[in-house]
Amino acid sequence: MACSIGEVAKRAGVSVSTVSYVLNGGPRRVRPELAERVMAVVREMDYRPSRIARSLVTRQSGVLGVIHAPVQYRYLGDTFIQSVVNGVNVEAQRHRLDLLLYTNALNDEPDRALSDVLDGRSDGLVVIAPGPHDRLIERLGARSVPMVSVAAYNWPGIPHLIGDNSGGTQAAVQHLISLGHRKIGCITGTLESDDGRERLDAFRLVCEDAGLEVDPLWIQRSNFQGPHARGCASRILSLKNRPTAIVVANDDMATATIEVAREMGLRVPHDLSVVGYDDTVQAQLCDPPITSIHQPLQTMGEYAVRHLIGLLKGEAVPTLLRFPTSLVVRASTGPVPTN
Repeated sequence: MACSIGEVAKRAGVSVSTVSYVLNGGPRRVRPELAERVMAVVREMDYRPSRIARSLVTRQSGVLGVIHAPVQYRYLGDTFIQSVVNGVNVEAQRHRLDLLLYTNALNDEPDRALSDVLDGRSDGLVVIAPGPHDRLIERLGARSVPMVSVAAYNWPGIPHLIGDNSGGTQAAVQHLISLGHRKIGCITGTLESDDGRERLDAFRLVCEDAGLEVDPLWIQRSNFQGPHARGCASRILSLKNRPTAIVVANDDMATATIEVAREMGLRVPHDLSVVGYDDTVQAQLCDPPITSIHQPLQTMGEYAVRHLIGLLKGEAVPTLLRFPTSLVVRASTGPVPTN
């Protein structure tokens, strides 16, 4: 049976507060010889401090919260979220911190969610793909809760980590042009997000600079989710004058586009080339594997934790950090069809 801090104090002949100060490094200084006596008893009795008790002294739980944008299907099966959370977890482990995943925070009523997040279980938050109208994020920011956001939307006052959307999209379009494609379409993400808007703006600019005429019907607005992108892909591919290639704003929607193309009797890449975005595991496992723009999602998750720990220590951290992207060529893109 585990012993209590009171039993340790009694055996060492000191107060409970003194034991607490020794174990937590303060807030009051304990003489070295007394501290050593306490630690000898701790080892002898194999005392394991309660995390709850420690948090009462340090006012920190040793837990970081993670909030991610609502995903209406496959929820935590979303490979984008998985990649970022993997990075968050790796860095949290380096600092001996645990994670608390708030799976309903952005789905709940703001008042209820605010109460849940502010209950003291976590010291700060990593917010993945927040939206511009997330009332919970707005309320947490107003209360100066330590937060760092990754991707999607840059909330004022919250340190934000994002990939080079313009450079990535430029690489995707130029790759297709190098394969001879002149008729290129686009399935966008949510245009209220920085990721969705920047990728579409870059697509239009690169096509314009290359002298490509883009039929407005070749651009379909989606929401970063595969089921919705199926309708977008169907509309584009049903056109009599359809594009020979499509740039899609993430791998999930690119997978859906390939599925629709196959259902319509089109071969990828022989009849249609498809480029995704994020370079997730999903892109690698798709049939055919998807040419995709790599952004270092795990690294972004790691940096989010580093920034958050900096905030918790009162340090200044960058308000905006962009990560480089690169093109990963796979089997979903090929030369423009000759017939």
